[in-house]
Amino acid sequence: MDNVEAAKILAILKASYPNAYRGLNQTDTKAVVFLWANAFKQEDYTRVSKALLDFINNDPKGFPPTTGQVKNYMTKRQDFEQGKLLAVDAWQLVLKAMRNSGTQSVQEFGKLPLEVQRVVGSPVQLKQWALNGDMQQLEYIRSNFCKNFETVSETIVEQHNMGIDDQNFLDTVKAKAAQIEGKTEAPEGQEMDSNEWMQKIRELKNNLGRV
Repeated sequence: MDNVEAAKILAILKASYPNAYRGLNQTDTKAVVFLWANAFKQEDYTRVSKALLDFINNDPKGFPPTTGQVKNYMTKRQDFEQGKLLAVDAWQLVLKAMRNSGTQSVQEFGKLPLEVQRVVGSPVQLKQWALNGDMQQLEYIRSNFCKNFETVSETIVEQHNMGIDDQNFLDTVKAKAAQIEGKTEAPEGQEMDSNEWMQKIRELKNNLGRV
């Protein structure tokens, strides 16, 4: 990325974070352009701009990113392009599913990728999120979902290394959860929410190799 392209990056930053860049004089502008051009001199402008937009579209705090944060998003996008589902994209799938989950939560839950199902937990949980009109609480749910999704993604890698089939993983979690709690099976009709599922997954990670 050269200085001309770095200037385009600065234009995006100014448009997205006007307060942070208000009053930027010519000397400061040149310094910012140099900083970004130097940080990404080995990178393609298109990749940098896409990563920057990924950050902006998923930024709840409203502060402009550092070059390091954009590089982190570039790595995540590369993972996505190589077939790995990212947390931010997984959340978009959940939001899409929530649109019809007030009345069709079972069907919508079934459409989600397996790793997303693991984080959501159950159709009941998806329906509860869909019926929640509190935007502040929804942001809290989004934040927790993304953090938990990263944990699940790491677990998927571990399960593959241990030879556990994707389609059988939820059954393994349920069986292990029942064993941990001293039960033969979960009570009929009871669903675990996403936090409970995450706890069971963590317990599985700690104990699966011992069983």
